[in-house]
Amino acid sequence: MISSQEHQAKAARNESLLEDLRNLPTRYPEWEITVMFYSALHYVSAFLSSLGEHPENHYQRRKLAAQLTNIAEEYENLQQASQEARYDFVEFSPERVEQLRTRYFQPVKTEMLQRLAL
Repeated sequence: MISSQEHQAKAARNESLLEDLRNLPTRYPEWEITVMFYSALHYVSAFLSSLGEHPENHYQRRKLAAQLTNIAEEYENLQQASQEARYDFVEFSPERVEQLRTRYFQPVKTEMLQRLAL
């Protein structure tokens, strides 16, 4: 099983990539959103792993997040935006990406890190 620390390291690595993407001369919003979601996924997985929970798929992870955290809506919104960007060709402006980061990603990260610190 992947440890909580490994998930945290992966989340941080993804977040580093997100910052790199944000600073490119050409923006790639669909990839920024996708990387943002996967960073959030690993923060949630780090918390769940600390409880001995190791979901096998997105559905199980989302269900556990809804049962055990206060960020289920934010997490689900990130997942939905990621799917829309990747599969539905929805175009996201840089402003919308920033809104997703502040309204959804940051709360997920903050709560998961707070819970991990307890």
